[in-house]
Amino acid sequence: MKSYKIVFVLVIFCFLIMVTNAESFGSGSQVNLSQVNYIKIGIFSDLHANLPAIKAIMEKFTSEGCSEIYCLGDIIDIGPYPRETLKYLSQYNNIVYINGNHELYNLNGVPKELYGKYEYIAMSLHSDWTRTQLKNFPTQTFSTQPTELYVQLYGTKLYFVHWPLLNSCEQYPYKKVIKTPTSQQLSSLFDGVDADIIFYGHNHQALVKKIDNVTYVNPGSAGVSNNSKVSCCIVTVYENGKYEIQSYQVEYPRSEVLKGFMTKQPLGWRYIWDKYYTY
Repeated sequence: MKSYKIVFVLVIFCFLIMVTNAESFGSGSQVNLSQVNYIKIGIFSDLHANLPAIKAIMEKFTSEGCSEIYCLGDIIDIGPYPRETLKYLSQYNNIVYINGNHELYNLNGVPKELYGKYEYIAMSLHSDWTRTQLKNFPTQTFSTQPTELYVQLYGTKLYFVHWPLLNSCEQYPYKKVIKTPTSQQLSSLFDGVDADIIFYGHNHQALVKKIDNVTYVNPGSAGVSNNSKVSCCIVTVYENGKYEIQSYQVEYPRSEVLKGFMTKQPLGWRYIWDKYYTY
């Protein structure tokens, strides 16, 4: 009888060790992490010239061991620190940048047809101010940055874009914005994109959703919110084709943004603060 009890205890002990060493993956299976190579990547979007926010996010990426970082666009505008933000980010050589609509505004001007009369005036004035702040800035390379990017890590196909693109090559290349797209709308917006994970931003709505065999990830806004938290995400891709996605809300000193607006007095800032930071 004693021998049966000993065997039973050993079985339970071994089972507990297996459970302790296993981790859950976003793609649905379990594996011993100590036996698998992986890459951690940080994703952020819609920073909008928020210097204190990106400092907090980069600290998070560094502490989590991210070896690569992808920015999905809109580094500038709607914030008071465009030059300081680009200067801060220039110290990192592991960030890949995708253009967003505000980088295109910087290059080509604000499209009048996208905004109402007064919003267009405010956005145009603010974009002009941003352009003067970045004049002659050595790392300002919006004209050479892509609007989309395909990457493959350990056989997992990743697609990065600011917002779904039109098929035609237009000055403003994005499809119509949907604030909170349904599953059917997401599939339709990205129809034709061949990827396992699709990363996008623009609407400032954090999301991780799997539809059929595709995972859609919106990291949320890294710079615009009505509180002291901004959004980002970290993706771990494993050599066996599995992946894990973690979304984060990162604390930052929001009062520094208002201080920057009040000190610099950029054109259109009161409208921008009310619309994007106090909604």
